[in-house]
Amino acid sequence: MKILLGLLLVYVLVLAWVYLFQRSFIYFPPPSYVPPERAGANPHLEEISLRTADGISLKNWYAKRHGKALVVVFFHGNGDSLPSASPLADPFIAQGYGFVLAEYRGYGGMPGSPTEQGLYEDARAAIRRVLAEGVAESDLVLMGHSLGSAVAVQMATEFRAAGLVLLSPFWSLARMGQIRFPFLPAERLVRDRFESFAKIARIGMPLLSIHGDADLIVPPGEGQRLFEAAREPKTLRLLPAARHNDLFDHGAAEIMLAWLESLRR
Repeated sequence: MKILLGLLLVYVLVLAWVYLFQRSFIYFPPPSYVPPERAGANPHLEEISLRTADGISLKNWYAKRHGKALVVVFFHGNGDSLPSASPLADPFIAQGYGFVLAEYRGYGGMPGSPTEQGLYEDARAAIRRVLAEGVAESDLVLMGHSLGSAVAVQMATEFRAAGLVLLSPFWSLARMGQIRFPFLPAERLVRDRFESFAKIARIGMPLLSIHGDADLIVPPGEGQRLFEAAREPKTLRLLPAARHNDLFDHGAAEIMLAWLESLRR
């Protein structure tokens, strides 16, 4: 009985520790900011400043469109940053599309601490900053990778963009927590839930979802499940041998560029 009580006490302490410090398992922000010229980013990417509705000052990187009408707004994953995500912009900039790399509070030396609602505020501010440049909502394409896919889904419920691109998306963060930690009641513990499944059916814009079939971080079945809940028009592409972070090495950029062209046709 003492052993059982001791194990129960340890389990309760683990639950309390996970609940109190859970955001340290979700967000992995790089500590310092590096401007685009020092990061070796595409020379078309320029630093722009913005302020969120709750008073957080952020920096995003923005390449203006030249030749194409659409502007892609990209929301990166939980362990990325502006410098690490910037190579994804290159093929789009080369084709004349505008591209925005949105940053989150607490990432890359930005003030504040990341939370679900905080990331949504940051994304809204990024979009409004581009709209202030004279870009129409209907010329925006919202794109998100991994955790950023949930941010993109939320923005697609708020802005009337031309399309939505999800890279390695998931059903909900609470469900992902349960998959990763099956010995814990993760779905009950998670505060930042990022429940894309509850929003995807409300989105009427064209959807492109891309997942690697060798993804060990977000199982491809999670992306397929979310895709099945979405409305038409929608396109799903599973990339053979692609993992979580190497979709562009397996043809994702080419798929997206062809899909962007189809939006205007």
